[in-house]
Parts: sequence; C-alpha cells; structure tokens
Amino acid sequence: MKEEINRRIVIALFKAWEGGTKQHVMDGYELYLSEDCIYENSGLPSMTKEETMKFFFSDPSSDEGIVKLKVDIHEMDAVGDLVWTERTDHHYDKDGNDVLTPKICGVFKLKGGKIVRWSDYFDPRPMLELFEAAGQAEAAE
Repeated sequence: MKEEINRRIVIALFKAWEGGTKQHVMDGYELYLSEDCIYENSGLPSMTKEETMKFFFSDPSSDEGIVKLKVDIHEMDAVGDLVWTERTDHHYDKDGNDVLTPKICGVFKLKGGKIVRWSDYFDPRPMLELFEAAGQAEAAE
C-alpha cells in the first residue's frame, strides 16, 4: 500500500510537468517536494528544492527555453520509502519542439507524502550545453 502511494506521488510530479508552462513545473515542485528536499543529479552539485527551482526555472512567467516536460516511464518499482524509475524526459519549448530528451534512472525517497531526496543519473552535458547556449543568447540581447 505504501509503495503504491509513493509511486502515485512520483507519477503526479511528472504529470504536473505536462501543463505547458514553467509555472506548472514549479507548481509540481511545490506540491510534491518537501521544503528540505535535496536534488542530486550526476554531474551537478546537490541542490535544495529552492536552488533546483531557480536553476531550472529562474523566471516561471517566461515562455523562453523549456516550458513543458513529458515523462515516458519505462520501468518503475518501489520498496518502502524508495521509488525507482527508468524513464525518458522530453523537454519542450513554447513551439512544441523537443529540445532535450535524456534517458534517466532516478531514485526518489519519500516521507510523509513528500519527496525528500531525488537523485537522477544521466549524462548532464546536453542539458548544461542547452542552458549555456540560452544564457549566451540572453547576454547578447
């Protein structure tokens, strides 16, 4: 029972991302991540919930960059407070272009109905290159 609830919470986080705006993604973070949640991503320093939100979506009202995500879950399992996913995350811009599509293995630790630790394992170089290019374009304006 606990495992099924935890799986549903992780799926609800992913579904929140599909809304089509950065604010939908931010709302998903607010709803499903604990205030003290730690996000760990291979190749990046560990971040708090607030740092994660600022890193990925510094201006939630902007329609520039990634505005929507869709997650294809290939495998998912849960034991106790842990949920594992093998998935593909599709990152879309405002025009519906899939600008980044990493395959990810993720581990979520839940407590009291909230995600307290989120660890994703994938090659972050394409994501960092995308953010770097966006930052350079912004600086040029």
